[in-house]
Amino acid sequence: MLNLFDKSETHARIIVIPGEGRGTGGKTGRGFPKILLSEIDRVPGEDLSPVFRSDIPPVYQRPQDVDNNIWWINMASPFARLYYDESKGYGVRSPAWRMYHVERLVDIMVQIALTHGPDSDEQLSGNAWIWKASENEAEIREKAIESLTDFIHTGEAES
Repeated sequence: MLNLFDKSETHARIIVIPGEGRGTGGKTGRGFPKILLSEIDRVPGEDLSPVFRSDIPPVYQRPQDVDNNIWWINMASPFARLYYDESKGYGVRSPAWRMYHVERLVDIMVQIALTHGPDSDEQLSGNAWIWKASENEAEIREKAIESLTDFIHTGEAES
């Protein structure tokens, strides 16, 4: 099972299944991130889904979404467009789309670890910050592959 929060307040093991967010755990900005697709999903209370430009990062958190721990997969990103496009042999049921979704989940977890982890108050040089981000990413990827390989291939969560 995947435990992405070894350094957080809980030591409970979790299984991460990309998809609709599980809420905020009753605390503002905490709990599992809710991951939405720009141009498709809406935040309750908003009439329209946000539309981002292709030069906005593949995962993005608007300032108004921080308190609710909402993250967006930017559907204007070139790879998101490609892997979402059924006419090009992909689509939401394709392993390529599921892999893309997992990669964006890892991006989000790395950003959360860097900004809310136990070392987030450290003053780091640019190179040290890049090294720290790379270490976090490697650790998260190692843990993610343990439980998400079947999901990527079949679309089914491990039992």
